[in-house]
Amino acid sequence: MRSKKISLTTLAIASILPWVAASVSSADKAKVLLDPPPLPSGGSGVEVVPGRPRWVELDDFVPGEAPPLRRSDPGLPIATPLTMTTLTPSIAFDGVIDAGGLIPPDTHLAVGPGLATAGRVIMVTNQQVRLWDKTGGPVASRGLSSMFTGVGPFAFDPKILFDQHSGRFFIVCLRGLNSTESEIHIAISSSGTPNNLSTDWAFLVGSGLTNIGGFDTWSDYPGIGADALSLFTTVNLFDSTSTFRGIKIRIFDKAALLAGSYTFVDRNYDDDVTNVSTTQPAHVYGATPNGGFYLISRLGSSTYRLFHITGHPAAPVATTNPFAWSGGTFPSDGGADQCTVANPDVATLRSRIQNAIHRNGHIWCTLAADPDNDGQVEVVWQDILDNSYPTNAPTVFQSGFINGTGANPWTYMPSINVNATGDAAIVYTQSSTVECPNMYYVSRLSIDALGTFQAPVLARTSAGFYDSFSPSDPDRWGDYSAVVIDPTDDCFWVAQEFVFTSGVGTSRWGTHIASFCPEPYGACCFDDRSCTVEVLDDCNTLGGTYQGDGTDCTPNPCLLPCPADLVVDGAVDVKDLLFLLGAWGPCPKQGDCPADFDNSSAVDVKDLLILLGAWGPCP
Repeated sequence: MRSKKISLTTLAIASILPWVAASVSSADKAKVLLDPPPLPSGGSGVEVVPGRPRWVELDDFVPGEAPPLRRSDPGLPIATPLTMTTLTPSIAFDGVIDAGGLIPPDTHLAVGPGLATAGRVIMVTNQQVRLWDKTGGPVASRGLSSMFTGVGPFAFDPKILFDQHSGRFFIVCLRGLNSTESEIHIAISSSGTPNNLSTDWAFLVGSGLTNIGGFDTWSDYPGIGADALSLFTTVNLFDSTSTFRGIKIRIFDKAALLAGSYTFVDRNYDDDVTNVSTTQPAHVYGATPNGGFYLISRLGSSTYRLFHITGHPAAPVATTNPFAWSGGTFPSDGGADQCTVANPDVATLRSRIQNAIHRNGHIWCTLAADPDNDGQVEVVWQDILDNSYPTNAPTVFQSGFINGTGANPWTYMPSINVNATGDAAIVYTQSSTVECPNMYYVSRLSIDALGTFQAPVLARTSAGFYDSFSPSDPDRWGDYSAVVIDPTDDCFWVAQEFVFTSGVGTSRWGTHIASFCPEPYGACCFDDRSCTVEVLDDCNTLGGTYQGDGTDCTPNPCLLPCPADLVVDGAVDVKDLLFLLGAWGPCPKQGDCPADFDNSSAVDVKDLLILLGAWGPCP
């Protein structure tokens, strides 16, 4: 009897369809689409019905037709491009200022947890280490060489990391500039909110001397990164003639470091055996596939080298291979123009990856090269999918370069970082024959088109050209900068060098710190029930309804809960058809007529068509 009952119902439906089709004019068909119920307001929390058209499009339906292109459609343009501008700083202040005698500054930065006066911002330079709260209020300062004592005339090349895994700050610093004396120093804060640069820290030191390929070498230009178990540092190895001989990856047992023990394992790579260059640890946010750690170096315009280390910290095993990318050529001129051609050029360190991070299966890194072959250096950035390497080969997900603004600019000395929502920022220097070396930064939201960053922000203007006491041309600049993520609010902090005072042979460098938060974004609903993720202003410009910060389109909040399921049993079937037929005619009360799907104040043919179009189980 059950199958016979269904068969009779089917016949009944089939018998009324010709009458339905004949009774609906073209205008009525269009109105089914043009007059849907109101869009949900922000934060409505309505259930989503993915995978099925919410409204029956009748003759107007085009299977497979793409929705309107909007800003959040990756890699695709929109008809009228929206203005995309990186936000200006919410806080900015100058950092360490050149007191004379040390170039370049080697500017690096880290920030810890806490807001305002409860948080800590720490800058390290070749001259000084300084500690502020997050309002820019000074807390402590100390000379680098007095903080890290040991061999050689002075300490140099400091870098700092706030390790969110352990909640501590780590500083790596070097001493010794020859193949008979070299040290790698590590400082560890006792908490995430140190109040001084002495008793709130532990100081450990080990040798940086290495015999590689029969050459005695010393350590230079460190990198730093960490995962949950280990602290990774890297150094370049130079012999007594300052010839590059290879790299060292020093893998520290983090638990031992926190207990006061300088416990490590080295992995050294001879450049004559394994083609290597400056190698940067990809600091880990979250976790990596199989608990491995990645490091990356640039081999040339079309090749990079990826390292993958497992078994750390006690017995690290490394896998390394070269892979293809479009990294930009090595321009023959490594010195950037500045202000006028009469001034010395500025060094760009064009051959090195400057920093790297790993987050959510992506390795982000940045460097300076010549990707457009115009003979000038530009900031190049890469976003590489690890693809669980070495199980699978990594692939470049997106990349690009910052060509700068104005007349023939050079962009260089970059750093990059990415927050938890996939937003990215780069800080860099820009100069040209008509522009002195100024500090800029750019950002991109995860919803921006692939391969793009937004318009730049000029963060700090230099006083003039840079011409230090050194007679070298190009003049030393950098050697690095910093973009870091605030562990409390996921905002960006950037630090870079600028020209504090300008004069022939007397210029002094300064450093600047700025912080900004990416513009929040969320789901944006449109009249056709489609959804894209936009910032609030863009959603309003496009004529959509913003659903609130942090909302997204999976599932689609623009769709209503299965309204054709009138008896609310999880399916649109004969029971709902009978309910609709029982309500046929004018609605007794506006808003209290569930079968009036198109809000026409009547249950009629158009509502019947909507119900038939939704026939079957609710998603």
